[in-house]
Amino acid sequence: MKKKLATILAACLALSACTASQRHLSSDYKGYGFNTFETPHGTYKVVDNPETGKLFVLPTAGYVLSNGTPPEAEARAAAMFWLDKTRRQCRITEGVLYQAPHWEFTYHCKK
Repeated sequence: MKKKLATILAACLALSACTASQRHLSSDYKGYGFNTFETPHGTYKVVDNPETGKLFVLPTAGYVLSNGTPPEAEARAAAMFWLDKTRRQCRITEGVLYQAPHWEFTYHCKK
């Protein structure tokens, strides 16, 4: 019973976080689609805005239900995985837990 309640609570928290994140995504990342990719730690989604040098990293719902919010190092590794996958020479300059479980990273690329 406690495990079921914990699962329901985790799902509710994840959904409430999605509302604020959706507003942020629709304003700062409008026109940029989600990209889903696999990392050694699990499946992530990213929205990348190269014009502002920011990307938004979201673990999948399954990840959140099993593990909660990823630690910054893991989310940063996922962000770097994405930047490497896009074949840009970039470095992450800042990471912020926007709203658990969503991370936002600022990056700078060589031109």
